[in-house]
Amino acid sequence: MKWIICFFTLFLHVSLEAQVYKIGYLFDSQSASWQKDQTLVVKDGVIAEKNPPTLDPNVEIIDLSKKWVLPAFIDAHTHLFLNDSTFSYDFSAGLKKWVNKNKEEKIKLAQKRARQMREVGFTLARDLGNHGQIESSDIKRIKEIKIVSSGAGFVPLLGQLPPASPKELALEYRLISQGYQDHPYPLVKIYADEEPNHHFSQISDLKLITKKAHQDHKLVAVHAILEKGIDLALESGADTLEHGTFMSAKQLKKLAGTSMIFVPTNAQALFLNPQRKSYYHEDTLKDFKRTCHNVKEANRQRIPIAYGSDHYFDFPGEHFGENLVEILQSFRQCGLRNNDLLKMITFTAAHTQNQYRVGKLDVGYLADFNVYEKSPAMDLKNLLKIEAIYRDGKLVNSK
Repeated sequence: MKWIICFFTLFLHVSLEAQVYKIGYLFDSQSASWQKDQTLVVKDGVIAEKNPPTLDPNVEIIDLSKKWVLPAFIDAHTHLFLNDSTFSYDFSAGLKKWVNKNKEEKIKLAQKRARQMREVGFTLARDLGNHGQIESSDIKRIKEIKIVSSGAGFVPLLGQLPPASPKELALEYRLISQGYQDHPYPLVKIYADEEPNHHFSQISDLKLITKKAHQDHKLVAVHAILEKGIDLALESGADTLEHGTFMSAKQLKKLAGTSMIFVPTNAQALFLNPQRKSYYHEDTLKDFKRTCHNVKEANRQRIPIAYGSDHYFDFPGEHFGENLVEILQSFRQCGLRNNDLLKMITFTAAHTQNQYRVGKLDVGYLADFNVYEKSPAMDLKNLLKIEAIYRDGKLVNSK
């Protein structure tokens, strides 16, 4: 009898912990479309039902019937522990200076950035290295959002450091010749090419590391900027193509025939803002135009595109999270619709890192979502007017 009473008490508690959300406009991130008048039933932080025919009269109902609701945001390519004080005038020199910085300084920077990301609706970031001696245990100290990291990348020689950098090389990169052993991270990053050194990997090395990573159920991100590097990347078998700046029409067509997700990076868009005129340099506009062309063509060929900010600057007095939203908005200049961009930062971004229970609001997914009073579909600037943030079905922030 005691067992029955305990079971009934537990059942009642679970029932009362459930919530029903009445939503005016819900973004279907997979189809990049909006669904009107939707109902989500959430239990234990997970969406248990969608538009059920009947509702339990005992559950709590949250009225969002006049609101716009999006899945929580995901940045698929970032460097939270890196700060480039050269503002990419000489990234290699900035990186060399930064990798030996005090570890606590880097962690403090990442915590601040993660907090500001959370304030504008992000829950997840894929960190792709460039942070020196940061370990997986250090990454776990960032509690504000979840971080999926690749750790140091596998490179043919020097990576993105200047020549004659042996000490920094040991901290920042793994040589391909060192192999794949002792890789504790859930992602693997490989370099098909290197800037500013113009070294290229051997395709046999890229394929071998990718094969071993896949055997361990890890996804592989391949860094490729130059045309020759992009050729190698497309042959590597990796899961995501990062950057792809100098991609040709022939390579875009070949990319469309693979299962790779394209992660174009558009941080240079930040420097086109008049308020940052002092940081502008002549290659910025060229890189922005190249990226925009690639993104427009990739979208036309229905290549899956994920949002990756590649943001690692701290502008005085500016908000890191708001910068990420600004980068997303910049893709509008590349001919993409607002709904396409919202898919990039939710559904597709989730699939770059084996995080399949986020990025969409459907049965079985985590109830992580952002609420807006005005439509992001009509104006992406409304993303900065976030009204409420729910994580695991619980309100964590509201205005």
